[in-house]
Order: sequence, then structure tokens, then C-alpha cells
Amino acid sequence: MLSFVAAASPSMGILIWMRALQAVAWSVAITGMSTWYIEFLPTKGRGTLMAAYSLGWPLGRGLVILTASLTDEAWQPLMLLGAAGFAALSVTMFFATESPRFLVAKGRLSEANAVLGHLYRVNGQDAWDPETRLCLDQASGCQQIADNTIGHWTGVNMLFRTHRRLLVFALTLFGILASTTTLLDTWGPEVYREMLSPTDGELPHGVLALFNLGDLAGTVLSMFVIDRIGRFGSFVIGFFVQGSFLLIMGSSSSMRSAVCVMVLGTLASSCRSFGWESAQMWTLEAFPTEVRALALGIATAFMRILSIGSLKISASYVGYLRPEQSLQILGTLLLCGGVISTMMLPKETAKLPISEGISAPPADWAQKLLP
Repeated sequence: MLSFVAAASPSMGILIWMRALQAVAWSVAITGMSTWYIEFLPTKGRGTLMAAYSLGWPLGRGLVILTASLTDEAWQPLMLLGAAGFAALSVTMFFATESPRFLVAKGRLSEANAVLGHLYRVNGQDAWDPETRLCLDQASGCQQIADNTIGHWTGVNMLFRTHRRLLVFALTLFGILASTTTLLDTWGPEVYREMLSPTDGELPHGVLALFNLGDLAGTVLSMFVIDRIGRFGSFVIGFFVQGSFLLIMGSSSSMRSAVCVMVLGTLASSCRSFGWESAQMWTLEAFPTEVRALALGIATAFMRILSIGSLKISASYVGYLRPEQSLQILGTLLLCGGVISTMMLPKETAKLPISEGISAPPADWAQKLLP
């Protein structure tokens, strides 16, 4: 609804307010949807399926670039495109089933069994026993889960007390993204424009599409390797390798060739998803169901707040820096982010069951405990 209203906004002021509210709604939606999605995934191949889910980013961005080029960058069609996407998402999620993990964590065991029965039935599996006793963490016992009535503030207290170390790393990780990827997404097109077409008012759509194609290729590649290299390896590619490409582009020798800049820019774009998506994956995998969405929401909000500050500070300098200087700074920030993320990583979560409980080892959901 907000997107449709934004498309019909009679003034810039109303448009800005609608866009702000739309951003809030989108943040809530993406946090809930990402948490919901990962809770259905099996341990084996979870990273691949999460990476496949991330294909929507470059595909959607490509559709936006195409729409902008066909409509001479008129903003109403772009708003309507976003509205259509939100409408399709709303219909899809309206008919989706609730996550069994979430239902068990809330003590709604009969509903969880009903969902599992439906999933087994539609996938052609043997009938699910509706009397199955379910728990998320076998070591904690099912009775504790059955009586579970964790409220919002209890979850906040649990997050900040029991999982403080994990939360600190998640905040650090998303803070790194606010100081690197967000800056690159915002100022990158302007920097590349000054390098490739300084006389034009904007970066050509073809170059944007090429860099987006690199992002798409990187996301496809991550589907095949992300569980093999783990979250640690993904941070290496997302921060170290991408930062190295930017530093090479910032050298005086590479600046002389537009082809070299576009090739290196495309290669750097292909590394983007490894850092960004793995940060989200790790956060979703490291926290138990009771606080998983809360942890991701807090980390994302922290990133947005830091992004405001980093964009405000960088806006004072980006217009005065030469393109190669901007790339060198961004590359250095990415390398620093790689050092911090790899050295502080509390635990590897790839190819392991999603974390549940406090001290017990991770356990697959839907464990059956015999009476």
C-alpha cells in the first residue's frame, strides 16, 4: 500500500515520508521472511538454499535498471514496480505455513505437529504422528519447551545476558557492512562514473547492468561453494578479495584502461554477496529460535544507524577525492573488515544444525523423544 501511495504522491514531501515508512515495513518484512525461510531448511545444503534465496537481489536490481532505462528514469514506474513486488510477496506469505521451530519455541506443539503433518503429506512422506513430542534442544527436555511462554522482554534479556558474545560479533559484523558495503553501494556509481564517463551526468545503464551481472554471477557461484568454504571462507572472499580488487582498481596503472576498470569492477561485484549474505546467514544460524529474529533485527537496525553516520561523514569528502583515492579507502576498509570478521568469529556455523538451547550442542529440529 505504501508503494502505491508513493507512486501517486502529489509532492516530494509526501513521497519522502512514504519512502521512509516503506523502508521500515521492508526491514520488518525481510527480517521475518529470512528467519522464517532458514527455519525450514535442512542442515545439509542450507547455505546453498540460502544463497539461492539471495538470487532475488541481483535479479530484482536488474529489473530496476531495465525499467529505469526504458522509462527515462521516471520515478513513478519504479514505485509501481516495487508495489507489485510487495503485493506478490504479501500473497505468497499469506498462504505460507508458520515455521515449526517458531511454534515449538512458543510452546504451540499441537500447531507444530499439524504443520509437520502437512509438510510430510505434500512431500509424499510417510504420515507424521500427530502425538510426537517435539523439542528444539534435546538436552533441555521437552517439558521445558511445552511450558514455554517466553515474552518479548524475556527474549531481550536472554539475548543480552546469555548470548552476549554472539550479539557483540553480530553487531560488529553488521557495523563492518555499514562502513564498507553500504558506502560502496551508495558512492560506487558516482566513483565509477568519474572513472569511466566523467563528462556524463550519470553512470551508463550498461555499466550498471554489467556490475549487477557480476553480483549475480557471484551469488550463483556461492550456491556451489558457500558450505564448502564455510562462513569464514565467505568473509575472506567478501572482504579480503573484494578489497584487493578495489585497491588494484585504485592504482594508477589500472585507471588508464576503461576495460580494465570494468573487468575489475565486475570481479569486485561478484565478491559482494559472499560478505553480505554470509553475515546474515551466520546471525540466523548462531542464535536459537527464541531470539533469532530479534538478534537479526537488532543487528540490522544497528547497521542502518551506523550507515547514516558513515554516509554523512563520507558525503563531506567523496566530492573532493579523486576516484582512485575513494577506491583505495574503500578497499582498505574492506581489508580491515576482513581482519576483524575472521579474527573475531566465535564459531563456524556452516554444515552444522542451527543453534538451539544455551549450552547444549546444536540439534536438528523435530527431534523425537521416546516416552
